Amino acid sequence: MSTENKELEAKKQEKIDLTNELKDARKALVKFRKENELKAGEEPEDAKLQKTFKKLNQAIATKESELEKVKEELKELRPKKGFTAKYTYPTVKDEDSGEEREMTKAEKKKFRAKARSEKKRAENGEDTPKKAKASKKEEKTEKVKTKKKKAVQADEEEDED
Repeated sequence: MSTENKELEAKKQEKIDLTNELKDARKALVKFRKENELKAGEEPEDAKLQKTFKKLNQAIATKESELEKVKEELKELRPKKGFTAKYTYPTVKDEDSGEEREMTKAEKKKFRAKARSEKKRAENGEDTPKKAKASKKEEKTEKVKTKKKKAVQADEEEDED
């Protein structure tokens, strides 16, 4: 066990002990109230009873403050779970002003969808379909262009004759 874990376990045990002591102090106050027939919120009129009543209330207050301190220390000792972002978003140039800015919600959504699809294709070892579609379109346009060039050349040859 590492020292951090030992400290964490020690603080947890200290918290348990303090909560038990606080419960005991509260029970003592309740018992004192019953013995002296005091309602909640009432203070005794006798000087001796007031002294013991204040001691009991002070004991409760100190236990509560100690417990709060231990809880804060326990929070600091616990490992942080923080949120980790899956994606790092690039900054984008604003179309209107031309300045660098953060992505909007919609842009982030598109970015994530694109990243997931690229990751999936990379895992499958596939070529990106956009490139494949683009290459097919390019082939068609090249065929059309070559046909047009041939037609234009044929027309020019006919004109020359």
